[in-house]
Amino acid sequence: MDEEEHYPLAARAIAMDTYMDDVLTGSDNVTEATNLRMQLEALMESGGFHMRKWASNSAEVLDGIPEDSLAIQDSLGVTLDPDPVIKTLGLIWHPGKDVFGFGFNIPPLSEVTTLSRWQLLSIIATLFDPLGLVGATITMAKLFMQLSWTLKDKDEQRLGWDESLPLEKL
Repeated sequence: MDEEEHYPLAARAIAMDTYMDDVLTGSDNVTEATNLRMQLEALMESGGFHMRKWASNSAEVLDGIPEDSLAIQDSLGVTLDPDPVIKTLGLIWHPGKDVFGFGFNIPPLSEVTTLSRWQLLSIIATLFDPLGLVGATITMAKLFMQLSWTLKDKDEQRLGWDESLPLEKL
């Protein structure tokens, strides 16, 4: 906020598009994106911070950034991955295609032989979505957890955290 007058684009990005130490921001055109990048670099350097892991879907925006400060390094023009991605905060970004994705490692119920509430909660905890883009999926997982509390064993006792849930009733 102290430097907003000198670096308005950077100040907004830091205030609105930063989570912990990751700045996830963008622009609608190359000129503005380049100005934003330059302002972010200058603002952060004035505080003694060196920004790294720069990424863009435009090579022009990244022009002049040292290779060791890029998120996707193209050493000597050799790229082993034809579609490199950037992963941060549970989000996967394909700069070449300019599309977002999510990578969840949830086993299909057909492959799960036993599942306790601890295991279910552990799976749900891996669903991190700070932008709320897959909120419906996370809500369904939490509703699934809530439904598990209605299950009882053969003696009509509520199942505990470590007990295997009867998957056929879910």
